[in-house]
Amino acid sequence: MLTVLAAGLGQAVADWLIDTGDGLPGLGLGGALGIEAGLFVLALTLQFAMRRYVPAVYWLAVLGVSIFGTLLPDVMHFAIGIPSSALPLIYALVLAMTFSFWYHAERSLSINTIRIRRRESTYWVTVLLIFALGTSVVDLVTLQWHVGSLAATMGFIVAMLAVGALHARIRGAAVLLFWSAYVIARPLAGSLSDWLIHDEGVKASTVTLVGIVLAVMIIGSSTVAYRRASRRHGATSAATIEPD
Repeated sequence: MLTVLAAGLGQAVADWLIDTGDGLPGLGLGGALGIEAGLFVLALTLQFAMRRYVPAVYWLAVLGVSIFGTLLPDVMHFAIGIPSSALPLIYALVLAMTFSFWYHAERSLSINTIRIRRRESTYWVTVLLIFALGTSVVDLVTLQWHVGSLAATMGFIVAMLAVGALHARIRGAAVLLFWSAYVIARPLAGSLSDWLIHDEGVKASTVTLVGIVLAVMIIGSSTVAYRRASRRHGATSAATIEPD
């Protein structure tokens, strides 16, 4: 849930910064990229400073990566000139290479094993690529293939439900299905955000504000639950990453 929310916020914040739609001048691609890069660096700096899992810091890092990753395909397309139709394949290949490197180095892709900085660094590179891939997929489906944002959202929801059904039946593929769901979460949230902002006319600032309020509420609840669980077990986890 929080992963989808963070991905949707990434889309909404990017739209808002580029073109506020509120009677105020937008920052454009360059200005938005500068702010998002700063948030990205700040969020990950805080996350890497943690020695244990801290829900608020971790999800701030996810949001920072989501916002920055959302803008990467636009930079590659508008600033570098790479065709938007080629971007999903490029990101998918780089993501596959990252997974391959991670597995050969650690013999596991499970986030439950992330207890050293090398693994955490690989994890965040992977998440960044997933968000960039998801953004490029949304652009391909809605802009190149002319599929409506609502129809695209429903299609991604069906794909997510299919992964959930497989997870209930195939326990041995939990790690693979976890990452499959993570990959689907970004285009699902992105197409939903596009539907609200571009099709339904909801302001990007409104979507951003509502998303932030929901995220704060859920993260607060998650923090309380995590602290209670930690007290029951007598210690907090040494891992810096926890499953969603």
